Amino acid sequence: MLVPLGAAQSGRSFVPPDQFVLFGDSITQFSNSQDRGFAFASALQDGKTVWFGANDAALPGYEQHVAPEQYRRNLISIITHPVVKAQCPRIILITPPPVDEYALADSGMGGTRTAEHTKLYADITVEVGKKLGVVVLDIWTCLMDKSGWRPGNPLNGSLAASRSWAFSQFFIDGEPCSIQRDNPLG
Repeated sequence: MLVPLGAAQSGRSFVPPDQFVLFGDSITQFSNSQDRGFAFASALQDGKTVWFGANDAALPGYEQHVAPEQYRRNLISIITHPVVKAQCPRIILITPPPVDEYALADSGMGGTRTAEHTKLYADITVEVGKKLGVVVLDIWTCLMDKSGWRPGNPLNGSLAASRSWAFSQFFIDGEPCSIQRDNPLG
């Protein structure tokens, strides 16, 4: 049972209902549907996720781009905000997933994101989680590992690497949108 700090300190007996708040972009939006997202919302209870970066990692010059240092500050600000902290949440910080530059090019969105630039945002997410002592679900590494990528090799999904079915099976239009095959997280 969670009691917000303000309620405990003031003697009030407010106890919030069990809840799980998903805070993020369109990947998060579709997380309640097995057909359209990662569908993990029902498996988690009484916590909050912070899942940004897929859109923020757009390259400079695109409307969705957020500079890496601003992205870092935004994550820290969200997690440490007094209103968030007052809820005493169990926060799970989720890295942005990798991108498939080949599929982005095929869909007419080539040049909006790169595998290397997106990795930077995933790395920042992991660093912020470590710094703040927040659990991190590293979707980027999970998908890269499941697709057979090894450090030191060109990033799967990058135009610098050969096109990989093992990698592209997780994506539609270059970004994770629907996982209809084996669960990559399982």
